Amino acid sequence: MSGLFFIAAGFLLMLTWGSDSPYLLLALTFSVFGVGTGLCGPPIAAAYMSSVTDRDAGMASGIQDVSKDLGGAIGIALFGSIFTIRYTDFFGASTSSATAQGIHDSIASSFTGAQLAAKQYPDYASQILEAAKQAFLNGRTSAISIGIVLVVVAFVLVWRSFPGMQHERAFYAKVGR
Repeated sequence: MSGLFFIAAGFLLMLTWGSDSPYLLLALTFSVFGVGTGLCGPPIAAAYMSSVTDRDAGMASGIQDVSKDLGGAIGIALFGSIFTIRYTDFFGASTSSATAQGIHDSIASSFTGAQLAAKQYPDYASQILEAAKQAFLNGRTSAISIGIVLVVVAFVLVWRSFPGMQHERAFYAKVGR
């Protein structure tokens, strides 16, 4: 459970990031995430391995590895989608003229699209880049906030269903620790 606390703390630290954040803050944030995932890994492995017979240990280990990889891929896709939807939604509805629509679509497609539009229309560069930066922060905040909610839900589920360490004690007794 302490691992989930560190993961949530990492997400909260990410909310403090800005375009001028020092590398030390980024390193601290990733270190906190690393501690959290490091603290979550062994109990998850112990839960998998203690739930099967010795004969099925290889299968349980493989299932754990696949579920970790699949969860990571789904998480990246989920947070990336949330970020992209919120970034695009920031720019709202389309405009009436074809030229304005093209600029709008370029800016709303990605931050890189906004940078290209800013170069193409230097008179409006600061407004375009400021809007893109605000949309980026909006998308980031939404994705991170949902991440925090998911970690809190996981924390509550683990806390409510934690088996009182009987399985862990039996597992460590079996492996000789």
